[in-house]
Amino acid sequence: MLIGGSSNSGRKRTLALLLLSIVALISKLSTAQQLKVRDSKVSNGEKASTNEFPFIVSLQQADDISAKSYSHTCGASIINSKYLLSAAHCFSPPDTLPWIAVYGGNSVSDVQRKYIKIKNIHVHPQYSDSNNNVVNDIAILELESAMTLDGKTAKAAYLEIGSIPIGFSSIVAGWGTTVDTQPLPTDLMKVTVPVVDMSKCNAINLDASSPKQICAGDGKGHDR
Repeated sequence: MLIGGSSNSGRKRTLALLLLSIVALISKLSTAQQLKVRDSKVSNGEKASTNEFPFIVSLQQADDISAKSYSHTCGASIINSKYLLSAAHCFSPPDTLPWIAVYGGNSVSDVQRKYIKIKNIHVHPQYSDSNNNVVNDIAILELESAMTLDGKTAKAAYLEIGSIPIGFSSIVAGWGTTVDTQPLPTDLMKVTVPVVDMSKCNAINLDASSPKQICAGDGKGHDR
């Protein structure tokens, strides 16, 4: 799940990269090849427009050791042509099945999209997920070759977290579940939510305590 500011495309890219490490993305595939979700939602949203979020990448892992087919597992944002930012929990526990980055479109199953193999996965050395307290949920992915940044694909920008004010209108976008009992969408979804005080998240037991975190949502079922 990615978050971007709603004022213009530049601010969308800015917040997306910053908040990707804070908001949970889509969790690992189960053995039945059904995607399990770790509180990753784009509820009551709508389909993103073509090229609206050119920095969002679908991370897909091989379904088995033959690597003849891949399934969407997590999202990532583009740091530059050779590196991506994703969430550490996507790669925990680690395994040997290969990964690819699929980019250049909104549908995870679009045959016209491009793909590049993931060469190395660097999980934050202090990543921890215990007792529902997730810290340093960040991973840097090195691509096997450089992707072409042609406008349809673009790198995200940066923003210091202290500059995100309460009430700022942000956009959550990704392939997270829209309904708990339904499969994940194949199309990129988005929804606008406000940044709210951290106490709002703690009131529903989200244990948001780090100054590196933010709380976003309107309490009306838009995202989570």
